[in-house]
Amino acid sequence: MFRADGSIGSQKNEDSFIHTRNIYLVDKDLKIRGIYDTGSTDAMATLAQDLEKIKKE
Repeated sequence: MFRADGSIGSQKNEDSFIHTRNIYLVDKDLKIRGIYDTGSTDAMATLAQDLEKIKKE
């Protein structure tokens, strides 16, 4: 399981769910390859490029 907590300084319980505008790109070895802001068109273009790179690996 992978959890990415985008909050700072607040405690969450086990049932809490954090919504963030970020997309985390994780490869088949569960290594985080990038974090992308969905509010940025540049970041979304970079994500698309990075996805193509990973598909070729």
